[in-house]
Amino acid sequence: MIRIQVRNQRVNRSFQHAGGPIEFGRVPSLGSVPRFVLFDDAASKCHLRVTETADGLATLENLSQRSPISLSDGRQIPAGGIIETNLPIQATVGATLIDLVPSTATTVTAPRTSKEDVGYETIAAPIAFQQSISASQSHRTLIGLRDELTPERLLRWVESIMHVQKAAAGSPAFYQETVEALVEMVGMDQAMVLLREKDHWKVAGQFSSSTGSSSSSNEIGYSRSLVDLVALQKRTLFRNASTDDMSKSLAEIEAVVASPILSNQDEVIGVLYASRALSSGSGSRALGSLDAQVVQLLAGTVATGLARAQHEAEAIRNRAQFEQFFSRELASELERNSTLLEGQERELTLFFADIRGFSRLAQKLAPRDYYRIAQDILSCLTERVQEAGGVVVDYTGDGLMAMWNAPFDQPDHARRAAQAALHIVADLPQLQQRWQKETGGLLDLGIGINTGPALVGNTGTPLKLKYGPRGHHVNLGSRIEGATKHFGVRIIASASAADHAGSTIRARRLGRARLAGLTEPVELFEIYADSALPIDSRRSAYEGAYHEFEQGRFDESARILKSILADDEADLDVPTFQLLSRVIQCLKNPPALFDATWTLDSK
Repeated sequence: MIRIQVRNQRVNRSFQHAGGPIEFGRVPSLGSVPRFVLFDDAASKCHLRVTETADGLATLENLSQRSPISLSDGRQIPAGGIIETNLPIQATVGATLIDLVPSTATTVTAPRTSKEDVGYETIAAPIAFQQSISASQSHRTLIGLRDELTPERLLRWVESIMHVQKAAAGSPAFYQETVEALVEMVGMDQAMVLLREKDHWKVAGQFSSSTGSSSSSNEIGYSRSLVDLVALQKRTLFRNASTDDMSKSLAEIEAVVASPILSNQDEVIGVLYASRALSSGSGSRALGSLDAQVVQLLAGTVATGLARAQHEAEAIRNRAQFEQFFSRELASELERNSTLLEGQERELTLFFADIRGFSRLAQKLAPRDYYRIAQDILSCLTERVQEAGGVVVDYTGDGLMAMWNAPFDQPDHARRAAQAALHIVADLPQLQQRWQKETGGLLDLGIGINTGPALVGNTGTPLKLKYGPRGHHVNLGSRIEGATKHFGVRIIASASAADHAGSTIRARRLGRARLAGLTEPVELFEIYADSALPIDSRRSAYEGAYHEFEQGRFDESARILKSILADDEADLDVPTFQLLSRVIQCLKNPPALFDATWTLDSK
């Protein structure tokens, strides 16, 4: 046997179910299985079937073809799904809460320390926060009481609620508007907003018609027992004076009403409380269900305001975090769709930049100078990355990591990264001149670029955001940046990055290289600017020399390299000298097993 309680804006009923399946839905049953009609437009015609299978166990079947059912333990039953679960449990069907408790379970009740815990009247419990102040649902609730309404009274209500909504949620003015509206709308002497702080209640706002002002002190009393009962039952409770059922704390009270303020997780975060004293002289009109509905509506308005304020505060925090990494436009989009921070696999172009020799300079420079130089250079790098639409992922002491094609699609992501690198190299002479005195002209940098799949999302923690990638190609990009030291060039890209960048980017094949810590060799390409004519003029010659070297034709490779050295600018080309050194070694000592792959150490 199961004890069932059904609660929504129109229904509040508890009953025992003797056994066998029972259904819940928007329309009466046409079959043999009994059905409880929910009077809930958000529910399906036939939505939930419950069958007790054993003591403390039940099967829950979602009969809807479109709407899931949420359970209080965080699970969901998809449309057409079925699960077996332990009892007790609460199911959310449309906008209706259905509590399922085994009949042998101990009933949970509020503590009763005095008579004030009994004798309260109630209205339908407020439904989950998202639906609690729906205009259509409020209209359905109040329309049956239209005989008690007058145009003037309704207009005063609307004006009072509008004043509450205009105030900044969570501010003293917000709570003051709320309590003053409550006194005015329901005809009470005093009112207060109580916010829950663990096991205590904090008075956030209060108003007394006898003084005509609000006060921050606790001079206005309230029934703690009533407030705890409202929080436990999550329902609006009200009561009028009676000679035999008022407790000592309510002995001088003619009427009292309290309504829960619910969070978007359907948790009680506060209570709206109002009372009228016997000696107030405000008349003897008893509180009715219409008054209680109005208090409940106002409590829903407060809940909406607090949720909106919380959302705005989170948005501000997110915006501040996002704008550390993205342009303002991208930060706004991430604020709108925070699921982009969840891990997703994408093809990325990774970018690693390192200031050469900066660690050695740090030993010679004063800390203030070191800080100023690093900040200036990294600011320049950051601006160039963001101008090209890139995302700065992280900073090291003397470099940065960036990426393209995340979180949004950028079909030309490799070209953008290459262009950013070329612009940074073009800025280098100006940076060198600016810090000539401090660095002695030793300022230089290396950039590695790689394109490949990676998992990208928040690689930090919920407390400290770090949006970036993880995976093999991230590590490869870092190793490629290190290869610039070996080849004596400033920008090196993997074959995949060079291919994706396209023909608009000039690239010279440096050869295959086995990088530190990696087993598979990769093809490396030097990226250079259109204006770098010496490199461009000998590109074909170098690539031809390396091809002959790969084939083991060392004499022919040496002949081509000799022609390159005849160029007046050849003394500036480190890769040519690196290759010539290997060719000479092979000519002097021909290897038995030859491999043209470069082997780069970790230096």
